[in-house]
Amino acid sequence: SYISRDFYTALNNRDEHLFFEKIQLFFAVLVLAVPVAVFYRYTREKLSLYWREALTSKVLDKYYSNRTFYTLETLRDDEVDNPDQRIAEDI
Repeated sequence: SYISRDFYTALNNRDEHLFFEKIQLFFAVLVLAVPVAVFYRYTREKLSLYWREALTSKVLDKYYSNRTFYTLETLRDDEVDNPDQRIAEDI
């Protein structure tokens, strides 16, 4: 990046004024970037939890509607093996 390039150039040239200028710039960028990165990660994780809850709710609503669970239980020996466990593992 330009900040690190200029920082190391100032360090190599022993330019004290430019060195401290780049240190100040680095910390200013750091003060701005850290909260943005933390907020982004928090928002992403929160949205993924909301998405998972909504998806789980939708799947379970479909499973319990129109006696689907009963139909799957009666077909258990022939075609479907452990529908409850499969839903729990997938969701």
